[in-house]
Amino acid sequence: MHADTTVGSLVATHPSRSKVFERFGIDYCCGGHDSLANACKKASVSLEQLIHELEAQPLQADDRDWTKASVKELIEHILITHHDWLKENLARIDALCEKVARVHGDSDKSLQEVLRVFRALRDDMEPHLQKEEVILFPSALHLEEHGEIALACHGPVPTLEGPVGAMEHEHRVVGGYLEDLKDLSNGFVPPPQACNTWKACWDALRELDGNTRAHIHLENEVLHPLIRRLEQQAAQA
Repeated sequence: MHADTTVGSLVATHPSRSKVFERFGIDYCCGGHDSLANACKKASVSLEQLIHELEAQPLQADDRDWTKASVKELIEHILITHHDWLKENLARIDALCEKVARVHGDSDKSLQEVLRVFRALRDDMEPHLQKEEVILFPSALHLEEHGEIALACHGPVPTLEGPVGAMEHEHRVVGGYLEDLKDLSNGFVPPPQACNTWKACWDALRELDGNTRAHIHLENEVLHPLIRRLEQQAAQA
């Protein structure tokens, strides 16, 4: 581990390192391409301290080096851990944000903004999941199994860079919404006057933040590079 090591690569091989980056306010999903040196500069963190914390972070039972997984294994994990979670929880979080904004929004205008930003995120994420499930994921599985570059809906194509690049652009947009929600909620710390619903809303947003950052990281830093490598191999065959 050194100054040029990228943030994303460290989480890809040891996912629990994300906890260290979160403590220091370092973005490991959309900012995964940053070197440790650049990440520390942006976050005003000592490189030596960060490396020490990363090296001290113990392995956890569910840690897995995802760089050694197949496309099939990655997609199965993403669907179960992230897509299914979002489908089960987005409506619940929406209802919590709406209720808190309706009941407390007159005295705290930021709650209306939380609702607006969350709904913008939801409006982007729901079609994003569908595009991955209908277009990108079947194409990636076909590429791994058959060594052929094709889109599930169009047949043979010269590259999958179009849908991969589109997903990464959408990830950056969603990453911005996550940052806005974190700022608006004071890092998901409820104020002293918060009722139980308000606290539950902040807890739900914190879980959304963690799940979605892990989702984006796994696709940007592991799945998409694997698709690009398989595509190169197919083109050279």
